[in-house]
Amino acid sequence: MKIRFDENEEAPNPNLTPLIDVVFLLLIFFMVTTTFIQMEKEMDIDLPEASSGDMGSPVAQEIVINLYPGGRIRVDGKDYSTEDLAQLLRRASSINPDQQVLIRGDGTAEVNELVKVMDVCQSSSISNLSIAAIEPSR
Repeated sequence: MKIRFDENEEAPNPNLTPLIDVVFLLLIFFMVTTTFIQMEKEMDIDLPEASSGDMGSPVAQEIVINLYPGGRIRVDGKDYSTEDLAQLLRRASSINPDQQVLIRGDGTAEVNELVKVMDVCQSSSISNLSIAAIEPSR
């Protein structure tokens, strides 16, 4: 059997509208349901470089202290004074004696500000303390 096409007739084209709708719905679904891991709590800190140390792994209960130039201290997006930070750390260490703390100090922050934060950690019975740095560029 031979099928003939009339020259005036167009070849059948599939309707792509439903396919495009499904693709856009999937795109919106994945954009809405994706959770972004907040390893970096504050992105505007310029970390210092360090050629030694290990990468470590992100921990859910870890308290991340961000230290800015001028001595400003932020934890979870809120500013803290050294007294408020000490209260927060004492409360956390009383709940979990092995509480982990990560200090992310700006590379241009003064060392004495970093030492103050480390002293607050020590006086709050925090012994599991890490300081963030980036690898030097090669």
